[in-house]
Amino acid sequence: MEKLSLKELLITDLPPAFVRKLMKELDVAYSSASSKVNDDPDIGETEAAYLLGHYRRSICETTFRTLSEEQGLIAKTITPETGGCRHVQVSTSNFNISLCHVRNPMEFPSFSQARQQNSEINELISQQQLFASEVRSLNDKAYVVIVHSEYSGKPSEFGYASIGFPNTKFTDWIDQPVDLLDIMDVQALRFQKPEGIQNEVQHAIPKWKTTKNDDEKKENA
Repeated sequence: MEKLSLKELLITDLPPAFVRKLMKELDVAYSSASSKVNDDPDIGETEAAYLLGHYRRSICETTFRTLSEEQGLIAKTITPETGGCRHVQVSTSNFNISLCHVRNPMEFPSFSQARQQNSEINELISQQQLFASEVRSLNDKAYVVIVHSEYSGKPSEFGYASIGFPNTKFTDWIDQPVDLLDIMDVQALRFQKPEGIQNEVQHAIPKWKTTKNDDEKKENA
């Protein structure tokens, strides 16, 4: 069976329009949240700094859910059994995805029991067992996190977004996260025509290699 890299699976699994629009809307979310809390005369400077992260998160989570549903993906709001904030989880063919803010591109997301439990399925990634079939239940999909951060410590400016696979303990990445801009650029080159998207998705599905006898049977059919 052909073995695809995690980056290749992301490139072919994530709808190109979803990636493009998410990058655009994250930029809008950062500036919008900053304007809302800082321009409100009833909110002091200290309180605005505290509120900014919460307000930005609300906008980003709403955008995440809306864009996903527009692209035909499954989006649902999760209430962690172990406590913590409700959050949006999006499901594609191969992945369950959540969204998280970090202060800089090198930072790993804050630990939560819910995220750690979601990450336990990633133990099978190295064995490629998660991607051995075309149809999987929501609980059998790899767990990935899209992290986003501000530009050079400026909370009002969006700077970076990447997607990565956390380890089973949710303490580090299994592999280096992939910049969403890189995914967007590759998709723009590959999927210039509508039929290109379908062809790429078909090629992304692991298939058994054909033998010489199989090829001869096709020629004689």
